[in-house]
Amino acid sequence: MTGPDVNGTSVPGRILLLQSTLQAAADEERLAEMVVRGLGELPGISGCVVCIEGDARGRVAGALPGPMACPAGRIAPGGSFRGCAAGCPFREDATLKRFALRTSQSGYGALFLSIKDGSSLEPFSSFIAATADVVAQHIENTRTAKALAERNRMLETRVQERTAELRESERRLAQSHGLLRYVIEHMRSAVAVHDRDMRYVHVSQKYLEEYHVKDRDIIGRHHYEVFPDLPQKWRDAHKRALAGECLSGNDDPYLREDGTTYWTQWECRPWYEPDGSIGGIIVYTEVVNERKRERETLKEEATRRRLLIEQSHDGIVVLDENGKVYEANRRFAEMLGYSPEEVLRLYVWDWENSSPRERVLEMIRDIDETGDHFETVHRRKDGDLVDMEISTNAAVIQGRKLIFCVCRDISERRRAEESLRESEARLRAIFDSAQESIYLKGTGLRYTHCNKAMMRMFGCSLDEIVGRTAADLYGEEYREEIDAVDRKVLSGQPVLGSYVRTVRGATRVISTSKSPVYDAAGKVVGLCGVSRDITEEVRIREQMRQAQKVEAIGRLAGGVAHDLNNMLSPILGYGEMLLEELGARDVRRESVNQILSAGVRARDLVRQLLAFSRKQTLEFRPVDLNETVKGFEKLLRRTVPEDIDMELALSPGLPPVLADVGQVEQILMNLAVNAADAMPDGGKLTIETAAAESEAEDAALRPDGKPGPHVRLSVRDIGCGMDRETLEQVFEPFFSTK
Repeated sequence: MTGPDVNGTSVPGRILLLQSTLQAAADEERLAEMVVRGLGELPGISGCVVCIEGDARGRVAGALPGPMACPAGRIAPGGSFRGCAAGCPFREDATLKRFALRTSQSGYGALFLSIKDGSSLEPFSSFIAATADVVAQHIENTRTAKALAERNRMLETRVQERTAELRESERRLAQSHGLLRYVIEHMRSAVAVHDRDMRYVHVSQKYLEEYHVKDRDIIGRHHYEVFPDLPQKWRDAHKRALAGECLSGNDDPYLREDGTTYWTQWECRPWYEPDGSIGGIIVYTEVVNERKRERETLKEEATRRRLLIEQSHDGIVVLDENGKVYEANRRFAEMLGYSPEEVLRLYVWDWENSSPRERVLEMIRDIDETGDHFETVHRRKDGDLVDMEISTNAAVIQGRKLIFCVCRDISERRRAEESLRESEARLRAIFDSAQESIYLKGTGLRYTHCNKAMMRMFGCSLDEIVGRTAADLYGEEYREEIDAVDRKVLSGQPVLGSYVRTVRGATRVISTSKSPVYDAAGKVVGLCGVSRDITEEVRIREQMRQAQKVEAIGRLAGGVAHDLNNMLSPILGYGEMLLEELGARDVRRESVNQILSAGVRARDLVRQLLAFSRKQTLEFRPVDLNETVKGFEKLLRRTVPEDIDMELALSPGLPPVLADVGQVEQILMNLAVNAADAMPDGGKLTIETAAAESEAEDAALRPDGKPGPHVRLSVRDIGCGMDRETLEQVFEPFFSTK
């Protein structure tokens, strides 16, 4: 097995060819067939078996049988794979070799080769082992691809379901608006809605018909313009309603200009804008002329047939099949704030506040002798709402269906419930008024709630944040770090720290405190985080630190400069005296001149130190930067090497600037020397002046910076540049990389 086979191709070549063709296998069955055929035909191999998780396929005498159960009997068809059984009959020996089908993630079975007598796999074991790795990796890749495809399908299904839910919500909202209009149009009362100026906002068709309004287009017109004969008492009622009162009237006469009298039943109440202010009033009215005559006729009879128990602690009322009060005890009248006589003029919808009239009438029709029990809200005469618990049943008396209702006031119980809701609302207000971003996450590390500060921070609505992860908001690059912190919190450990994050494209420093959230049983069910943007605080602290550093160095420099100045004075003085005593041709004059030159340079250095320490007054005067640069050019050209081309790009007509010429020249010298050091092989040095306009944002970044017109002095080279660490320290006093 060491040379080429009968076809002229070497065994390694055939194995490598097999490896390249395995990628085309459509499934694991085809993959096993290709391996069995490819390896089984190699010289010196009498048989090949591929076992994938107990499903063994092999070649025997040239035939390719179908799948068979694990020979060890350890894995039934369809069973889960837990690794090769210890009792596998394929024992590795001199004639049978086993190669594991395993990746870095998992194992999938084994490859077995039967070796002919006198043959050896040793020269090609690495190639066959590599083939087993290719098979295992192909199995793993195929299964992973299938799993990802199924996951994508499930995600698409969820998106479709969510879209359908949103459409259904829109349909229900439109249906609700239509239902509200339908209710108004079919109320027994005529309805008119006015704004604060008593101009019509909406009227029902019944209102126009019942009051014989000839001009049907009255929206926007003043109420008193449409009804100029409106009595003063109703105008006063409108004013009181606009002040917040809820008023009503029964059998209230309205004398028209034509002499007719409308007996009316009405209610007037304010309606409110979303901000809580009164937007206008709603007037419910009915012309009850016919009913008034009927009530007067039946009044005596109603008194004789009173059947209710006056001493009951519960309110008892009897309704006819039209929802009108037939009888009521005194307690029921007291509950609603009416007199017993007033109650007899009411309909159930005069106090029933939970359902529209049509629904109430439907309930009355459906009630029979079996009765019903429910909770509802009654509206008192003064407009207050009372929570009620109602027990009802019906009976037919003298051919007339009557509904008996026992009403119990459960306001105290409801007030306790309302108090709890108010407490929750206060907590919500505190939650939303906080300037820090406050949020909650579940154990899945997704946001479940947040306050308005966090919405502002990310420019998102609550719906756009809930259900997302921190990586969705901050960026994928922060996922591992944030998830690690959150898992630590979910383990019960609070975390406090500051982090650099990218928020809406800007780099910010965020201080965050996270604590676990426990349920009543003490189990961690999520975490609560409080984050605050401290970017500005960090910047201010850094400026203070830098200022303190500069101040400390300045004090040191000032002290050193004074001491050096004291030592330089006699050196320069005696040097000048010595120079005067030497003859013009004395060879020692050159040495003394060098001493004086060094002393002068040291004096200039002392001057700079004193200027830095603020102990020497700089000579500020109007300076033409172009002239200063031109005058200093010759010295600069002698300073920089000859292989560096120096170019001046000076803008003409620049205004003068207030500066110290010596400091400007020193800056040019320092920058030129640094540029020369950065270009050891030569290059180009450009000195440029130009007019510039400083914006308020730019000025805020510089000490003593002011917005307005400026002159810019630029020194540019083509050297190697500075790394980030050097750039951050470039303006620190006496910093050098040399």
